[in-house]
Amino acid sequence: MIGISYSVLNEITNGKRPINTEYALKIEAATRIPAYLWPDMQLNYNMQTAHQNKRLAPILAQIGKVQQYTETNIAIRHPTLSSTPSPRLTTGA
Repeated sequence: MIGISYSVLNEITNGKRPINTEYALKIEAATRIPAYLWPDMQLNYNMQTAHQNKRLAPILAQIGKVQQYTETNIAIRHPTLSSTPSPRLTTGA
């Protein structure tokens, strides 16, 4: 009917196969569900499964520590590059 076999459509809706732009446009034509929603749902699914990946979690934690360390050192060595605004000195008038 829309150029996607039942088995492919079933795999997409059950998270067994990723959706691509062509499939999203065909599903939009058949259902009037905007095509942009399908890749967005795919991205959300991919991010959710990546966050649950036991191999990736320690890597992400280590990257966070390095980034925090780097930002701290930049702020200490180069206060003008710090993302936190420095307090202004005011003079009593």
